[in-house]
Amino acid sequence: MSPSPRLVAALALLAALGVLPALLGDGAAAVVFAAAVGLVLATGLDVALAPTRRAVAVRASAPASVALGTEGALDLEVAVGDGAGARFEVVADLSPELDDVAPSALAVPARGAARLAVPLVPRRRGPASVRSVSLRWTGPLGLVRRQRDVTLDRPVVVVPDLAPVRQAAVRLAFAQAATGARRVRASGDGSEFEALREHVAGMDPRALDWKASAKHLRLVGRETRAERDRPVVVALDTGRLMGEPVAGVPRVDHAVRAGLLLAYAALRTGDRVGLLGFDDRPRAWVAPTSGPGAFGRFLAAAGGLAYSTAEPNYALAVADLSARLRRRTLVVVLTDFADSTAAELLLDAMTPLARRHLLLFVALRDPVLPAIADAEPRTTADLHRAVVAADLVRDREVVLRRLRRAGAHVVDTTPDRLSSELLDRYLWIHRRELVG
Repeated sequence: MSPSPRLVAALALLAALGVLPALLGDGAAAVVFAAAVGLVLATGLDVALAPTRRAVAVRASAPASVALGTEGALDLEVAVGDGAGARFEVVADLSPELDDVAPSALAVPARGAARLAVPLVPRRRGPASVRSVSLRWTGPLGLVRRQRDVTLDRPVVVVPDLAPVRQAAVRLAFAQAATGARRVRASGDGSEFEALREHVAGMDPRALDWKASAKHLRLVGRETRAERDRPVVVALDTGRLMGEPVAGVPRVDHAVRAGLLLAYAALRTGDRVGLLGFDDRPRAWVAPTSGPGAFGRFLAAAGGLAYSTAEPNYALAVADLSARLRRRTLVVVLTDFADSTAAELLLDAMTPLARRHLLLFVALRDPVLPAIADAEPRTTADLHRAVVAADLVRDREVVLRRLRRAGAHVVDTTPDRLSSELLDRYLWIHRRELVG
């Protein structure tokens, strides 16, 4: 128990009034004495009516996991067993993986209870926790203040956001239910034979099977589909630059979310999916697989990728990947670069990879950089920033053009469009069987 600011102010005022007897005589002394007695009685009454620490009960419920980019809630119930009701100030102590929250106010009636939802906003993936909750309250007169600290230690795991994957699953399931059959692929959309069907108006003449037509005495065409069981490897850079936030979320987590959506779509189309996580050296590897448990293995590996402050070693990652892959593979590299030195190292490593495998290079563009370059400068500092930003944008375009000339497919996009553009490019590659 401690004095509240109101009691401190009252004591200061009483001390100031203590000089009145010397100025006004004994009458003023009686007034000051009465004020002091009244303050003591009021303080005692406030102590008696304020809920004690033992009378305040706290029950807390925290979610087991929260998806990055979403918001969870710590559900608190505060009950008062005796004394008058009180207005509580609630302060939650959260681990660094969760955003700090401002103190919340909660009014609890006498011998009653009230509930409060404390927002849990994750900053990055990994294990987090709600460490403790502190409750501060005063008596009904606001003269004394009490505090109770409740240790919780409730673990909360911050996981990748699977909402885009769930939405894609619903769309695919709805499309299949609506059509009732797989979409017919014309000749040229694939090389793998699927079925024979009777010729109809508008069918590509190149799809006609003359031997089958002669056998059935009517025109018959061949349906083809894109070849399945192609290997796809998602290479995720977890280095220093990928740990920097864009749109409030680290770049690597944007990449993880897009990689999960790509993995789900690839498995649904019949391809095999693997994962390589790397910074200054390879950190995680999942061989390309398919089947019921493939997405779960990919999710566990991608969700467990740690944040790193090391510079990415592209040459070592490519060497490790080349040693593991025995056949031509679609390699999807999700990374970013900021300076010319890193760009040259990236080009030296990616160019040989693009010769042996089909490389899909995905760069996560910061939307702030072009905005700074295009903004009208108002001061000398603004002009300097605009020049530097324009140079970075120009250097970036040069690197991406060189990658395209080396045979790589390039996606350079902002975080809000990353998942959709990556998925569209993969489906385009899959339909045209560019892996070969």
